[in-house]
Amino acid sequence: MLLIELKKSFPETPYLWGASLGDDLWESVRDEVKRSNAQSDIVAVFDFEGVKATNASFLKASILPCFKEADLAVGKQVYPLVKNLAHDVEEEIHEIFHARKLPIQKILNRDNSFSGILGYIEPYLVDTLRLLAKTGPSSAPKLREIDDSGIGTTGWNNRLNELNALRLATRKKEGRSWIFQAIAKEIE
Repeated sequence: MLLIELKKSFPETPYLWGASLGDDLWESVRDEVKRSNAQSDIVAVFDFEGVKATNASFLKASILPCFKEADLAVGKQVYPLVKNLAHDVEEEIHEIFHARKLPIQKILNRDNSFSGILGYIEPYLVDTLRLLAKTGPSSAPKLREIDDSGIGTTGWNNRLNELNALRLATRKKEGRSWIFQAIAKEIE
């Protein structure tokens, strides 16, 4: 897990405005990911402690690239989470992500195991994410076996791939199957 403490990155101001600051932060995140020895994808926690306000330009330049630059030229995806949000910061993040029909997980406790969702997400995907968080690492056939809703393997596979594309669940190849895992252990 990569912790990005914005207070340390920008100690001179509690206000994070503009694309240039956001670009600076994204470049440092990219560099950290490239230097990382992790063999798998990376969960990046953007810690907004001490930040009083931000704007769309900063968020578009600093966090939204996680959804666009999947491999970062090093074969890894970045799964962004946010935490320690002031009220104004939370509202701005929610508005920016909702307008783009994207969700982002907000960490709600100290051990990063419980999260809520800001932005936009379809209700059936929230249900899928909760089931995945409850069952732990799972494949589409496993979810079909344990759930009695009548959803077939293809339906579960489509839902899990969508959660992965939205950066809400990681995936890795095991044999011929994809195994998905929710980032948080519990979803609000």
